[in-house]
Amino acid sequence: MANPLENLFDSYSRQARVYPALLVLLPVIVTVWSWFPETVLGSVGGAIATLAISCGAVFFLADIARAQGKRVERRLLGKWGGWPTTLWMRHQDQSLNEATRARYHAKLQSRVPGGVPTLAEEQADLAAADLRYASAVDWLKEQCRGADFRLIHKENASYGFRRNMLGLRPGGVALAGLGCIAVLGSVFQPVVIGEKTLPESVANMHFELVVAALVTGVFLVSWLLVVRERWVREAADQYARALLSACENL
Repeated sequence: MANPLENLFDSYSRQARVYPALLVLLPVIVTVWSWFPETVLGSVGGAIATLAISCGAVFFLADIARAQGKRVERRLLGKWGGWPTTLWMRHQDQSLNEATRARYHAKLQSRVPGGVPTLAEEQADLAAADLRYASAVDWLKEQCRGADFRLIHKENASYGFRRNMLGLRPGGVALAGLGCIAVLGSVFQPVVIGEKTLPESVANMHFELVVAALVTGVFLVSWLLVVRERWVREAADQYARALLSACENL
């Protein structure tokens, strides 16, 4: 069965934007499923999912994920001092082997209009040097489009996914936490919605409740312990390494 999201989003958008947004909502979906399994998995659930996609709900969620990720990104770049690709190009940075960086500089110097700064130029005006490094990296990105650079695209999508997950972290923690409370609460007593009490069978759906408790619990722990700034920085570094290494093959 074809995935309808494949027709609406490219590979990067699905991984970096759509999936983070859907992961935020998954604890809620699982919680509702534990209460109303037949509704969620039946024709009604399918109709709701189809309606959500056709009405642009998924686009909206993906846009929120991107916007929150970009907001977090600005803060992270301030803490990091710039993009890793720019920082690693500096003569005085130790993230790359000196000989490796020299090869990258030589290739970019010969191919990029304006070249890259010398050590003396970098020491004289670091801000101006960083602008030239960023320009060289922009040129490199344009050369690395297409199927021949799959590793770069993969690492870029991984970074986008983690960045957007961090941007959605407050909402993810809140919804996963509420899901945990709702599921555990329904284990011990029937759930009351307004003036109506759900059927007693809801409280006895042990399999669904166990699954929902595990999912919401794992998500809550993951949002708290995994989705952190260091997790995003690791992906940013991997992307920087993959992108700059393309200089070897240009």
